[in-house]
Amino acid sequence: MSDPKYSQLELQHFDQLLPRKPMLRAQEVADIIGISDSMVEKLAEIGRLQACELNAGKGLRMTRRYPRSGIVLFLLQSKTYPIEDYLAGVIGLLGQLSLPELCRVQAHLPDLLARAQARSGMAPKTGVGGPLPRGNGQFAPK
Repeated sequence: MSDPKYSQLELQHFDQLLPRKPMLRAQEVADIIGISDSMVEKLAEIGRLQACELNAGKGLRMTRRYPRSGIVLFLLQSKTYPIEDYLAGVIGLLGQLSLPELCRVQAHLPDLLARAQARSGMAPKTGVGGPLPRGNGQFAPK
């Protein structure tokens, strides 16, 4: 589905699941996702779940926290919805990013497209992808 309302509903769904704070502890993430806190740590170690190392205890120890946006991304990546619904969720997330964040995403698109084409056995195409859409349906300049 590419209906913009669906993307909003998707984000509202995750808003209900997640506490209204920017960073969460491993146990909080585990409770939300339905796995153990040690599995949350393992997912972070292998790069499946975004995590931030923070200095705690007056610099005497490091602690790991999980950004809310990374948890939403993990939930989107892990869901078993039809591809149209998944893409609507990804586009909804992209619509929440600032212009500098979207530019960072755009910089990674050529590499992502090349990897996807290599996986599918397709020859690389020039000019594939183009600029990312803005929230109002317009395209950002290259």
